[in-house]
Amino acid sequence: MERALRSGHVEQVSALAEAVPQSDFVYTDTWVDMEFYRDEAYREETERRIRTMMPFQVNRQTLQGYAPYLMHDMPVHPGFEIEEELIESERSIVYRQAENRMYAQMALILHLLGLG
Repeated sequence: MERALRSGHVEQVSALAEAVPQSDFVYTDTWVDMEFYRDEAYREETERRIRTMMPFQVNRQTLQGYAPYLMHDMPVHPGFEIEEELIESERSIVYRQAENRMYAQMALILHLLGLG
């Protein structure tokens, strides 16, 4: 990360509100891994993460009227890391991302099997 910052092409900011106006893309990820999401033994940690991360949720309010492309690497927990309506919005490229990953993974499998 330090090298990226020194390049001048990456800027580190401390608040989502500061980053959104200068962003063409906003990429979010799940706060709780799928295998732990409904795990009662992990419930306290899940709740702690949700409390901690909710101020960083990608939603209409945090986007402040700006319209960057919205990305997520899936699986998504609608209403947590990203507002559900935004996943389906015209600025969302979430499903295109998933499709592109599918083709890349298919190519890798074919290569490993010696078929491609």
